[in-house]
Amino acid sequence: MELLPPVGWADVATKEDLRQLEERLNLRLDSKLNELRADFLRTMNSRFRNLVVLCSTLVFAVAGLAFAAARIH
Repeated sequence: MELLPPVGWADVATKEDLRQLEERLNLRLDSKLNELRADFLRTMNSRFRNLVVLCSTLVFAVAGLAFAAARIH
């Protein structure tokens, strides 16, 4: 006990203090994870829409070229 720093009992954390700290940290972490998840889903939806538009454009372009080539012959 003599090796401990000279602090009063008010400075010692109790199990209840640690439980409350854990609860606050868990709430904060959950909040951040929900923000990250929402941002990830928004980004993925945007990228997917862009990919669908790009693929559709390419399909129509190739189909147009194929019809044009067929008319030439």
